[in-house]
Formats: sequence, structure tokens, C-alpha cells
Amino acid sequence: MASGSKPARKAAAQAVAAIALIELPRLQWEDLIPVLVANAIGTNLEFKLSSLDTLGYICEEVADGVFDTAKLDSIVGAFLTNIQPHIADENIRQASLSALCNCLRFCDKNFKVDSERLTIINSVLVACGSTDSDVRKKAIQCILEIVRYHYDYIGGEILNNIGLTTIQIINNDDTEEVALLAIEVWCSICDEEIERAKKQDPAKLCRGYINAASSELIKLFLANLRRKSESEDTEWNISVASACCLELISIIIQDPVTGPVLTFIGENLASTHWKQRDAALLSLASILKGPKKATINGILEQGVERLLLHLSDSQEQVRETTAWLFSKIASRNYEPLANVEVLAKVIAALLTSVKDKPKVSNQACFAIHNLAESLRPDDADNSCALSPHLKIIADTLLANAYRADGLVDNVNLASASFATLTNVIQFSAPDSSHSMNGLLENLIFQFNATINGTFQISSREQEFQGYLCSVMQTVFVKLTGKIPAPVASHIVDIVLESFRQRKGVYDEAILALAALIAAIGKDFIPYMEKFGPFLVFALKSVEDSALSRVAVGCVGDMARAFEEQVSLYFDQIMPLLLGLLQNQETERNTKLVVITVLSDLALATNKFFFPYLNQVLDILKSAAELSLAPAAEVFIPVA
Repeated sequence: MASGSKPARKAAAQAVAAIALIELPRLQWEDLIPVLVANAIGTNLEFKLSSLDTLGYICEEVADGVFDTAKLDSIVGAFLTNIQPHIADENIRQASLSALCNCLRFCDKNFKVDSERLTIINSVLVACGSTDSDVRKKAIQCILEIVRYHYDYIGGEILNNIGLTTIQIINNDDTEEVALLAIEVWCSICDEEIERAKKQDPAKLCRGYINAASSELIKLFLANLRRKSESEDTEWNISVASACCLELISIIIQDPVTGPVLTFIGENLASTHWKQRDAALLSLASILKGPKKATINGILEQGVERLLLHLSDSQEQVRETTAWLFSKIASRNYEPLANVEVLAKVIAALLTSVKDKPKVSNQACFAIHNLAESLRPDDADNSCALSPHLKIIADTLLANAYRADGLVDNVNLASASFATLTNVIQFSAPDSSHSMNGLLENLIFQFNATINGTFQISSREQEFQGYLCSVMQTVFVKLTGKIPAPVASHIVDIVLESFRQRKGVYDEAILALAALIAAIGKDFIPYMEKFGPFLVFALKSVEDSALSRVAVGCVGDMARAFEEQVSLYFDQIMPLLLGLLQNQETERNTKLVVITVLSDLALATNKFFFPYLNQVLDILKSAAELSLAPAAEVFIPVA
């Protein structure tokens, strides 16, 4: 621990801490903490650094109650001594702050005492002003731990000082990581207040810190929404973090947030500077969850068409933010978009955006995805708002999936397009069924291309087979009872050919065939001879829990579709299902599905299930005995 080599000191500190974590809870190695504290406030630099690290490692993992008050006070004192401004060596201050960060969860007693609380917080706040960015980072992390563990004790002047320090860092710190941590401080306070307001526990009252500071915080985060550069590739930055915190603030204060945000939008949405336009759109997206729904919908009703203009903004990032905004509106506040004339304009604009640059296209897909779900028909409805647009949406999404630039900028347009198409089909109304046959024909054609060597995106055939199967699965559900036998036969043939070419089975295909079984019922039985071996293979694939689980689910679909005739396959299927229950390597969730499917088989086959009944009951009895703890006897005194 006194080595001049930093790696050696670190390794020694970790070794000592590992032993301490075993011995300290057993009241052994009693002199360790006093020795480490003495070294931490001593003059030997190597001992000081390694002792601080060791104390930090111990505090990070030690259980509550291991340190008595005296030991804990000595540890905290050592850390505070080494973070003072007069400590010239920034490595010492950094090590002390890092260790203090791990220790703060134990300091409830210290925070209950005014003088101790102020000493800890003021010392950390002073360290936030260090010229060393690593020291500032560790200091802000300490503030973050303080608000997480000691929320009840940060009111009044302390909150004011935390506010002044964090605002200064957010606005002026040249190290983005430090500024992001300062924003996280306020996010953490928001999270705590949202949780407390939800639970309404008298022992954990919401102190209203955010309400008290909301005016300054809203102004701060609105201003920082503009901090985004044209070349910025990171997904997490000052602008996005500010938007997240603004959203949390809006949830707490609700309607009052709309005033300053609408003023901000009015000042920036028509700006010639793209960052200001982007910030205006981002601010609106950030407050959708907070105010009353009627309040937000009233704002959107007046501004939807103006917002649509920014889907064709000259700046790509503004178009991306606008598409993202519409995805949020479509999910939560879709009512202003549901008007027939407005919806037609929204769909047209979003489909144009689908053809835009990959990042814009990706967000436009999500907007359509959410819109389809929000505008889904009620069970008794024959039509829905999206019905007139279904064909053009499907055609546009399918074309988008095959774009040459569809796999760039951390965006997979094939995945986004097919996921959106699946949602659009899933939530379509009965009057759209006439479009499904043409769509299915197109999907079959595309799937054929993946197995006959004519696929337009080489090396991604297997990936697209999965996507196509997922969409076909949804189409089969919509075409239940309406799939002609030649079409069903062709589907089975091409899917099984993909198994042969892969030399394996994949879960999306099993799910698709299970949906086909449900859609055509007993008409699938002629295909079981060629499908059966692949289903057996999937049922045996215990190491691939997802595959074995969907294969078991497919057997359940067979039971419901084939009824008593599913018993024709009992000799092959039942030993495998029972084996899955008995196999210790079978995932628990898979076993639960097996039990459900066994009940489906019993209901479907009646007397044909009798040969397996005793074995099934024995396995279920064993499972019940393993999973139920014996109930304790209850003695009731006799009067």
C-alpha cells in the first residue's frame, strides 16, 4: 500500500477491502479502520492515497450497521479533511471525494445534525469549484448521492446553495460530463418528489423543492435546449438531458409549465437559427406528459399544421426532432390528429419523412407506429381512421425497409419499418382486410427472394426472413379463415426451405407458422408430416429458451386448431413436453408455458389424453411440492 506504483497500490487496496468485508461484520480486524483513518490524514502520500481508496472500497460494499458511530465519524472526518481547498494535490481530493461518495448512504445521523450536515455539504460544494475536472466530477457525484439519500435535509439555504452551484456548472463548465451530472442532480430530486407524491407516505413527505425552484429551473433548462451542435453524434448531451429534466418538472408542476414554454416556443420556432427552432420543438415534446391532457390538446389543436411544416425544415436535426415530437404526440395526445382532414395531412407529411434521411425516417416510423395503436378501432367497429391510408402506409414502409442507406447512423430502417408495418396491420379495422391479400402476396414474393438467390440486399437474407415472418404472422391473424390452400401450402414450403438452408430453426418462423395454424385450423394437418420434424427439433432446443418456448406455444395452437386430432401427434410431442418439465436446464418460464399447453391438450383431446394423465399428475405434484414451502402450524388458544 506504500508502493510508488499506482496499480500496485490499487490492487493492495482492493485486497485489503476484500478481506475487510469478510472480517468486519464478524467484529474481527478491529484495528483496521483506525489504522486506515490515521494513514488517510497522515503525511505519507502513498499511504494516504491507498488508505483513502481502501476506505472507499469498503464503504461501497459493506452492509448497514457494520460501522459504529465513532468509526463512521472518523471515516467521514478523514474524507472531509482531504477535500478542503488547501489540499494542493488534486489526486488526494479526487480519491477522498470518490470514497465519500460511497460513504454518504450511511450518514443519516450526520445529516440530522445541523452543524455536521452543513460541514459535509459546504465542503463538497466548495470542491465543485475546483479547477480539476475530475475533482468537480466526483464532487457533483457526491451532491447527487446526498439528494438521493438525504432528500429531507436539503431544504432552505442548502437547496439554494446547491442550486447556485449546479446552475453555474450547467451553464459554464467546459466538461460536458460534469454539467450532465449537475443536471442529474435535479432529475434525482424530481424523481424523488414524483415518487413521494405518488405514494403519499406520511413518513416520506414531498418537500416541494421543485415547485419552489421551478421558475429558475424552467428558465435554465429551456435555455440549455439550444446546446446542440450540427456534428454532434452522441445521443446523450446537454440538450437532451435538459429536455428530460424539463419533462420531470412538468409532471410535478403540471399546467403552470405551459406559460413559459409557450413563450419560449413563440420566440424560437420561427427563428432563422436551426438550434432555436429545434429547441422550441424539443420544449413542446418535453411537457406533453405533465399538464392536463385537455390543456396540451388545446395547444396542439391550434398548432398542428404549423408543426407539420417543420417536417420539411431545411435542417435535418430539426426534421428529426419534429418527427420525434409527432411520435410522442401520437402516443399520448393523438386526439388533435384524429380529425379526418388533419390526419390526412399528418399521414402525408409523415410518409414523406419516412423517405427522408435515416434518422428522420426512423422517427417518422415510430410516429406512424404509435398513431396506428392510438387510432385502433373498438371491437365493434368495422373501420378506423387509418383504414383509408393503410395501403399507402404499407407500400411506403415496405419500400423503406429495403433502402440502401437503411443501416447507418445507428439506425436500422428495416427493423423500424417492419415493426411499424406489424403495428399498422395489428391495429387495422376489418374493412382493411381487402388490402391484406395483396400485402401477403408481396411478403411471400419477398420471402421467396431470400431463399432463391434474388434478394436485393445480400448477406441480410436471414435477418429479413425474421422480419417478414413477423409481419406475415400478423397478416395471418387478420386473414383467419380466408387463406386459400395453395397459398398456405406455398408459405409452409418456403418457410421450411429457409430452415433447410439455415440448417436450423428460428423462433419468428415458428411463431408465423403457429399463426397460420390458428388461421386455417385443421386444414394445416396435411402439412404436419413435413413441418413435424422441425417442430420436434425446436422443442428439443432447451439451450435456446426462446425457441423452445415458442415451439411449446405452437403445440398449444395446434391443440386449439386441430382439437381431438392433435392426439395423432402425441407419441412425438408428449414425451418432449414432459421431458421439458423434468429437465433441470429448462427455463422456468418455459415450464409454465408447458403446463398451460398440457391443459390445452387435455381439454382438446378428452379421452385421448388418459394414457398420459397419471404421468402428468405425478410431475405436477412433484413441482407443487418443490415450489410450496410447508405452512407453519398455527396454534389457536382455547378460551
